[in-house]
Amino acid sequence: MPSKIAFTIWRIFWDFIPNFANLIIRRVVTNDRCPRCRSKVEGSLHVFRDCPMTTEVWYLKLWSTGGHTKSQDPF
Repeated sequence: MPSKIAFTIWRIFWDFIPNFANLIIRRVVTNDRCPRCRSKVEGSLHVFRDCPMTTEVWYLKLWSTGGHTKSQDPF
């Protein structure tokens, strides 16, 4: 695995991604809602898994690579 991917996964796992939930704690922003769907707090899981926009991107990626089957449905 390339080091930049491993490092990004590490940052996601330890919640070191500068999302709005983390930035509000540091008082950088005043609104912690997701700017894409505006329905939930933008935490790491929301950014990479739970946001409807992210879900759509993952599905498009799976379909474009031909890797989608019903048994492999991640959602």
